[in-house]
Amino acid sequence: MARIGVVTDDSGFEHFLEAVTAADGYKLAVYGEPGSWASQLLRDPPDLVILDRMAGHDSVTLRAAMRTDPRLEAIPAILVLDALPLERPPWLRLEVLARKPPTHRSLRLLINRVLYQGGLVLSDGLLVLSPSDARPLLAEFLGSPQRLKQVWLNPHERESLVIALEREGWTEQGLRRLARRNDLDLYDMLGWLAFGWTVKTRQQRAYQAWKWAESRPDAKIIHSLLSAYVEYGISGMEKVLRQEKVLVSSVLTGGPADPRNDQGWLIRLEAQIYAD
Repeated sequence: MARIGVVTDDSGFEHFLEAVTAADGYKLAVYGEPGSWASQLLRDPPDLVILDRMAGHDSVTLRAAMRTDPRLEAIPAILVLDALPLERPPWLRLEVLARKPPTHRSLRLLINRVLYQGGLVLSDGLLVLSPSDARPLLAEFLGSPQRLKQVWLNPHERESLVIALEREGWTEQGLRRLARRNDLDLYDMLGWLAFGWTVKTRQQRAYQAWKWAESRPDAKIIHSLLSAYVEYGISGMEKVLRQEKVLVSSVLTGGPADPRNDQGWLIRLEAQIYAD
């Protein structure tokens, strides 16, 4: 869940933001102490901060103060303004601005655009800006958690599903922007975005598969493939297998290699990776 911060001493604006952020399931963090808002931001930085007013200082002044510290400057911000200042610093052109009074819809769109860097555009032109936008659409497309898991454990059906998703505009890059996680398998991103299920990182999934594999005669090969999985995901693991032309059956039997055996072996390994 993304955390949205606000720097303000206006309780009315704070309550307005509570309604806006709650609509998308975000957690709101208020930095409302005139003398310590900046140090509070450093101790507990949000994913995005909305700058309003604090002790007579407007959002441009607050952002200028943040720009003196690279750690604060790195926090994405939305500046809420009564009007543009007559003398505008050059850096202001790079900031995201909202005129007062912002509407619920306009501020929600700005928050999601900053958080998800534009989201993604589906094949029918629909703009998806947040996980809450994506959930009903992806859930309808995927059907159910059980169907997703059944399809994912079949390499051919999984490949067809990924192609169908990309055709509709659900690219892995766009899904990753929405999930805001680089350590998840595409499978877990889909499950979380569509059905809200509890995810496992690629590292966690590789570890559970390794516990199954560590005493096997092919453990060295599996270790190499799981390392590729942690780094690149399931498609990266399968790519390494193809590129290196690893034929597992010859390792296990000492006899002629048989690609059909390799496919069955890979399915068993992937079943361990995706075990709940």
